[in-house]
Amino acid sequence: MKSPDGKQIILADVTVPYEHGVEAMQRAWDRKVEKYTDSFAHLKVGGASLSVLPIVVGTLGTWWKPTSKSLEQLGIEKGVIRRAIPEICSTVLEYSKNATGIIFGKSIPIFHRNSETESQIVLVGKRKRS
Repeated sequence: MKSPDGKQIILADVTVPYEHGVEAMQRAWDRKVEKYTDSFAHLKVGGASLSVLPIVVGTLGTWWKPTSKSLEQLGIEKGVIRRAIPEICSTVLEYSKNATGIIFGKSIPIFHRNSETESQIVLVGKRKRS
């Protein structure tokens, strides 16, 4: 996002790191900040400010707490964030499970509930041959 005068840039980037302890989640957060801070250093010369807002959810569905602050800075209300966390985390976990199944050649059904329509979408990994 960019302010109308071009002096403030807000960059939000999502990452879904493999969860190998708190350190791994923190490293994923730090990498996002470093990546954009270094890459967009030229913006500061032109007088613009850059806000990097990492959004980090682990592959096993872990919500990295600072992610809530990033979403708040994007203008999303705390209550909306709080209600969205379980669905976001479960969706990430289910899709991670599906990816693992595809890698190992297994068929793993995935159920994702759409809260608006209350319908279920079933995604299946490798199909069995008849």
